[in-house]
Amino acid sequence: MKTISIASDTAWKKHQLNFKSAHALEIPAGHIIVGDIDADAITAFEKDGATTLPYILTGEKLPPGIVAALSHLGVTESDNTMTASLKISKVHSAFHPSQF
Repeated sequence: MKTISIASDTAWKKHQLNFKSAHALEIPAGHIIVGDIDADAITAFEKDGATTLPYILTGEKLPPGIVAALSHLGVTESDNTMTASLKISKVHSAFHPSQF
């Protein structure tokens, strides 16, 4: 399943081989990653500090830490994963929701 996560540079480098396919964008907080990763690998990734954004179709608002990490891309507290993905896709097309 494709997920979007935010991780430190250290966590990304440690877990990048667990992704079947992935695209990463360097951000001030580390990296934002979109990719296919198994559920067990997500658990280990999150134990090392990665944060997974809510599933794109839920419409859930983004947690404050994610908003802060992506604010330089125009993401605000009113965004959800879908609207944030559209903003991020202006910088990296792999984050466009049509790619999921």
